[in-house]
Amino acid sequence: MKPVTVNRRVTALKAVLSKAVEWQVIQHHPLSNVKPLKVDKLGKVRYLTDEEEKRLREALDKHEANIREGRATMVTAGGNRAAMRLRTAWSVIRLPII
Repeated sequence: MKPVTVNRRVTALKAVLSKAVEWQVIQHHPLSNVKPLKVDKLGKVRYLTDEEEKRLREALDKHEANIREGRATMVTAGGNRAAMRLRTAWSVIRLPII
């Protein structure tokens, strides 16, 4: 079992025992002095598979297309003047959710 998994399980068990002490089911907490195991904070580096990379690129392309479509709609709709379009804040623009 990996240290992260052990830490999660010990944390859950400690929570149960803390409640048992609170509810006076047991007198003392037997795991109160147990410290968590040291774990690598950086985690593992994982590279995308070819299929994952392809799906990511397709999703990004679709997202960029939606943004371009929103910009085109903003430019062509309502006879907005160029100065008004430049001052428009992103908070008032509603783009389709992908």
